[in-house]
Amino acid sequence: MENNFEEIRSAEDALLKKLSSEKAGIDNLQLLNSLKKARLMKIYIYGQVFLILLAIAFMAYRYPELAVSARPQRILRYGTYSTDAKTDECLSNIWKLMGDKNLKLNCPVSQKPYVIDGKNIYCPEPQRHGFKNIYSKDGQVPRIE
Repeated sequence: MENNFEEIRSAEDALLKKLSSEKAGIDNLQLLNSLKKARLMKIYIYGQVFLILLAIAFMAYRYPELAVSARPQRILRYGTYSTDAKTDECLSNIWKLMGDKNLKLNCPVSQKPYVIDGKNIYCPEPQRHGFKNIYSKDGQVPRIE
């Protein structure tokens, strides 16, 4: 690849010397212009290939994040409520307790343990979150009332 550039440069230099010393005809000038265009075209193509390879490398580097973000998210709760971070954490704890009832988790607001009644899990003080009830019955998606 480097040899091609050197050959083109040497040919250009030779033609420039010939043009300057003899004032050669239009054919030599057209040949020189075509050589310059060929060199610029090669540089342009190599630049494009480099940018494409750089984009592929970037996508390969970011693939784990992309794969995680493409996965469907699990439903946090039923209903459309505006909740704060502590209420979201309470719902997340209920999800965790649905998987393993032996965990010793407390409500992030009241610091009291969750009420577990068979398959039902209740927040000990949902009023402190601003709701009537936060619960999961029979292992279903947690609900807010």
